Amino acid sequence: METINTTTITDNHIKTEQKTIKEFYKSSRVKNKILIFSVEYNMNYTETKLSTDEEPYITLNISAEIRYFPRIDSEYKNIWNLKTMVVPSNKSCTLNSSVMINPQFRGFGVGKLVLHGMLSIAKDKIPNYSLKGTLATGDGTGDNGIRRDKLYKHVGFNMEKDEFNIDKISNLKINPVVIDIKKMDIKDVFENETLKKEIESLYNMDEDRVENIIKCSRDKGMLIKIIIFLIVILPGLFTLFNSYV
Repeated sequence: METINTTTITDNHIKTEQKTIKEFYKSSRVKNKILIFSVEYNMNYTETKLSTDEEPYITLNISAEIRYFPRIDSEYKNIWNLKTMVVPSNKSCTLNSSVMINPQFRGFGVGKLVLHGMLSIAKDKIPNYSLKGTLATGDGTGDNGIRRDKLYKHVGFNMEKDEFNIDKISNLKINPVVIDIKKMDIKDVFENETLKKEIESLYNMDEDRVENIIKCSRDKGMLIKIIIFLIVILPGLFTLFNSYV
């Protein structure tokens, strides 16, 4: 399921943008196991320009809330935050909660997916800003520590004893596609009765709203098929027909 709400407010000196993106995923990266999880990204961006000659001051806050299904308790979630520093002129930002994933959900590629997702947003908004974060001591041991450090190095971060950093976000190698993790279609989500009940409760959805979402998804799918037929298949049929005339 994907829901995008964007609000942009602009006046002579200030531009503000807010965006929320919700996605559901299924991971099969761990042998003989399936993990279903959701990611909700929230972005708040403000650009303040006091005069036409000055470079704007930018503040950016990106949060990612990860939930795992089926839920057992409120701790079945992780929250990360990426935000610019208090002094905008520093052109730097930090990533808090440094890719912390609950132990029972590690190895499914969730951290990799969400890290790349947050960095993609940051790269679009503040490509020339530096970024640093503190490595959590609790997830740095054993196989998880090896996976974590390999992930940061592959993205392009400089690794030190207890932190990671990069001079410019634009220098990072960002790829939001993770092998063996697939985005779930809304119909797949709501066909699972356990997921359906939990999502209805989590997002305060009633039956009518759920049915409306499914209907819109089906209509969208049908529209895409019609467009493909008109653009791709129909011209080919005309060409084939004319070759026989």
